[in-house]
Amino acid sequence: MKLVLSVYLIAAVFRCTWSAICDPISNPNWMPIEDEKYDRNYTNGRPLGFQSSVIRYFETDAGGPSPCFTVPNAHDKRIEIMAESSPAGSVICVEDQLGREFCDTKLYDCRQAADDTVFFRFFCDAQGCSDSDVTFWFRFTVSLPPNELDPELWCNERNTDEYPSSLFIPLPTGRDLIPITPSSTASPMHDSLSFMFLFMFGVIIIPLNR
Repeated sequence: MKLVLSVYLIAAVFRCTWSAICDPISNPNWMPIEDEKYDRNYTNGRPLGFQSSVIRYFETDAGGPSPCFTVPNAHDKRIEIMAESSPAGSVICVEDQLGREFCDTKLYDCRQAADDTVFFRFFCDAQGCSDSDVTFWFRFTVSLPPNELDPELWCNERNTDEYPSSLFIPLPTGRDLIPITPSSTASPMHDSLSFMFLFMFGVIIIPLNR
């Protein structure tokens, strides 16, 4: 009995703390995009189904609101969490309403849903947003129902390598770019040809007028 009460007490504390940081009523619902409809163009709005958001450094320092999102209909399912800072290098963190959190410059986790409706909060560690805002990409993907596919097997079959930054195509190495001469700048050869044309024009035209 005491163990059960302790569990409920801990859960209640987490819920109270979470409500102070992220209001569950105002958290926008995550809008998923089906895998087969992923856009593979980085410049478009939802590359690979990811969505962009910003962690404000002054809000983080002041303990103010952080970007929060709701993932519904997750009962007995796994939730894949992927996120990366943009540009890369800033450490970002994510936690759910049970206080389970982890931090990195590129986040990946495939965890059992804490409830039918799961709330996630993104924030920075002590150094991640110390100087400026941090823009990041994130995506949640909910597994199929357990009666269709084992959630653990579903996690194991996921592609964990593709983030928006992986869509960048690097320039080929070992090749020199051909410099482009501005059209407004005349070359010495151009000046020589112009002078020769004017000279020949004068040689031909002037005798005819005599």
